[in-house]
Amino acid sequence: MSSINPGLLRRFFRAFSRLRVVVPTSKGNQYELFTFLNVCLTAKRARLRVSMTGHKGKYVVRSSPGNLGGPYGYAILTTQNSTDYELHNGIEIDGQSGMKHEADLLLLGARGTAAAGPPRSALLTQDLMWAAECKFYSASSRLKGESRKAVGVTLDFSLKGHSSWRAGVMSGCLHCGMGFEACFVTNVRQGLRPDIEDYLDAYRISPLFGVLPKRKSLRGLHAHARQMLSNLP
Repeated sequence: MSSINPGLLRRFFRAFSRLRVVVPTSKGNQYELFTFLNVCLTAKRARLRVSMTGHKGKYVVRSSPGNLGGPYGYAILTTQNSTDYELHNGIEIDGQSGMKHEADLLLLGARGTAAAGPPRSALLTQDLMWAAECKFYSASSRLKGESRKAVGVTLDFSLKGHSSWRAGVMSGCLHCGMGFEACFVTNVRQGLRPDIEDYLDAYRISPLFGVLPKRKSLRGLHAHARQMLSNLP
């Protein structure tokens, strides 16, 4: 079903760093790393400087949800005007509701670009620029539930919102703009579930289906990442 494996990922990683990468055993986490590295590749082709940050000579890929910090690796993408952005995986973010949700991949602005305190205290005063949900499945049967969850989570991540008439607190609003870009990346073949693709697209979450090595659909991920990077301030 897929040619994604630890050997491929190690070779891919060496295009960016000589750190020893610790590849996770889960296929889902491996797919997450594959997507992560393709975003790094797109950044490199767009003439951003890509550098991997590790710990004691190792780059450890986060394989379970957690907070920023710790002995886990991440990438620093530096624009031509010397602005740094951080690309992480598996980070839990506090949403508008105050509840934490995992972002499979996320791009953060430099420290100090967002106000401290809730919401977004989990981001340590960094601004959310982009988030991706990555799903690796043998069939499309689970995508309906996962796409619904992705919409709900993205709504809660929204940087913009309106005051809720029920609770009197701010609530995210996908239709009015989230304040960041988002996508849903999966190996499931494009066109197999056009209803799910249309559903995601209706809520401003780019549907990137069939993303695998040596597949034409991989170009869609590269195009999305290139557009997202070109919009960075």
